[in-house]
Amino acid sequence: MKPLARTKPSSSNGSITIREVAVEAGVSTATVSRALAGLGGVAQEARHRVARAVANLNYRPNRLARGLRLGHRKVIGVIIPDLQNPFFTGVVHGVEAELYRAGYTLLLGNSDGLAVREKEQLETLRGEGVAGLVFIPGNQPTANFVTIP
Repeated sequence: MKPLARTKPSSSNGSITIREVAVEAGVSTATVSRALAGLGGVAQEARHRVARAVANLNYRPNRLARGLRLGHRKVIGVIIPDLQNPFFTGVVHGVEAELYRAGYTLLLGNSDGLAVREKEQLETLRGEGVAGLVFIPGNQPTANFVTIP
């Protein structure tokens, strides 16, 4: 009789790892990775075992780890000057819809139109390793900002 899958993760950050999925499925971590990515070279039975292990363990891929491995994240930063202004909320809604279609996530910042907050948020988004940025500056001068490749 197969033991029941555990309900609480044992990893330090509280999430199920790809290694745990591999153990549950009885395959290598490379096989799990290839199966989850939909790549070839994985037997149908192994794919089914991986799918069952993912469901049993409630596995969710770690997007941060994936971004570190690939060297980029599928996150776009958006900084607007006034979250309560219907114009800007409309802009954010449209941007988010397009990002969703492209498989990206939006990280939103509200600067309240203050240059000091804009600068802080730009630094935060840079530290987060966003793949891109939509920046709508407020009314204060923004001559101190430069485009960073």
